[in-house]
Amino acid sequence: MHDDEGIDPGSNKPNIILDYNRNKGGVAVVDQLCSTYTVSRKTYRWPMSLFYAFLKVAGINSRILLQASAPYELQNTDGVF
Repeated sequence: MHDDEGIDPGSNKPNIILDYNRNKGGVAVVDQLCSTYTVSRKTYRWPMSLFYAFLKVAGINSRILLQASAPYELQNTDGVF
């Protein structure tokens, strides 16, 4: 996928840059949700920091899966998304 050195003729930018720009919106949303709804605690142990980061992303993913499985019952009534 990113092993080619293709250049888009319209914008004269490498394909890898265009792919990054297409997908960076999802990363920004996850970063915003992680900062809004955090479960982290202050720690000096890096494994705990990593665990908290995984826990935050798992919480966001579980909410997305819940909304996908019952889209009409969860019409943003709790203000989470």
